Amino acid sequence: MDESVNEHFTEWLESKKVRIDTFMDQFLLKKTPDGVLGDAIRYGVFGGGKRVRPLLSYATAEALDLDLSVIDFPAAALEFLHSYSLIHDDLPAMDNDDLRRGRPTVHKQFGEATAILAGDALLTLAFEVLSADGALSSRVPAWTNILARAGGANGMIYGQILDLIGEISELSVQELESIHKAKTGALISASVRLVTVLKPELNVSMLHEFASHLGLCFQIRDDLLDVQGETEIIGKPVGSDERNKKATFVTIMGERKAEQRLYRELEGALECLQKMDQDTMHLENIANYIVHRAH
Repeated sequence: MDESVNEHFTEWLESKKVRIDTFMDQFLLKKTPDGVLGDAIRYGVFGGGKRVRPLLSYATAEALDLDLSVIDFPAAALEFLHSYSLIHDDLPAMDNDDLRRGRPTVHKQFGEATAILAGDALLTLAFEVLSADGALSSRVPAWTNILARAGGANGMIYGQILDLIGEISELSVQELESIHKAKTGALISASVRLVTVLKPELNVSMLHEFASHLGLCFQIRDDLLDVQGETEIIGKPVGSDERNKKATFVTIMGERKAEQRLYRELEGALECLQKMDQDTMHLENIANYIVHRAH
């Protein structure tokens, strides 16, 4: 991106982050109790996340000429569900991480039991916000189905269990792809599908294919950052994947081949957008942002 485009996208990015954070903050103020549970929920949600999933929903909505006030509800649901998954991922029984985004994980800050309950609460809040006052009631059943499938036993959770199994067995690249199409890719795809369901009259297959490529982009970049990043920037110790014997695109393919695969997936994602008649500039910018991010 040239400097002027980059500056414009940065402004767009920050405005949409403020939008979703403000919406989530107002919702949580009304829906969470005072005390340790509410504190843990807010700590897990407002910890400096990139908000990639809501950003994808907003950019898709703009491409399809939809009112962003309609998208606030599924965008918040995505981020609540994502935040719950990170809280539970960090637990000792899962990835056993003490740091996330440069600060103690929820279970280190509040204890394991509270972290589990905060994650449980965010999972249910994800579905509550979909049907909250002001949400588009006619789309609540479709939204609920999309989010439940993406986050459930055949989506993100299925990917998580396969990821745990991968720690004690050797995986092929194809098996690793299957894991991350579920664990990471399902919610990224849902970020687009929650919006495209509002335009059933359009052929949106290229947007869905774009999201599939983007899910792999996101995961491969994460795996590369674990060996190429800086602890102070990525917010967790570099090299933790290898120490924890996790199967990643880097540990299986090697760093160079993983980078090559990353850029092939980016190319595939951008080719999908080029086949569309709509203005997909911000979706293109998000794809490049994901691939070139430093954390």
